[in-house]
Amino acid sequence: MNKYKAKKIKGKTKQVHRLVMEEHLGRELKKEEVVHHIDGNHYNDIPEKRMILTPKEHAQIHILQGDIRSFGFYKTKKEVRASK
Repeated sequence: MNKYKAKKIKGKTKQVHRLVMEEHLGRELKKEEVVHHIDGNHYNDIPEKRMILTPKEHAQIHILQGDIRSFGFYKTKKEVRASK
């Protein structure tokens, strides 16, 4: 299940948060650029609540915050400890 809003533009579906950042930056995002939701709200598309990161930087932030979204699933630290 994809939790992000999307729009179809010129036959391609793009996630709205990426479109907002592209407009804000005045350029297209590179495929390897990740939009991080600073406030954790995936529906808040205010550019100031976003930052562009590499996949590695994005994974590090989420690990430090206690979740592991970057690895294809979401678990809190507590859930990870309980599954060991």
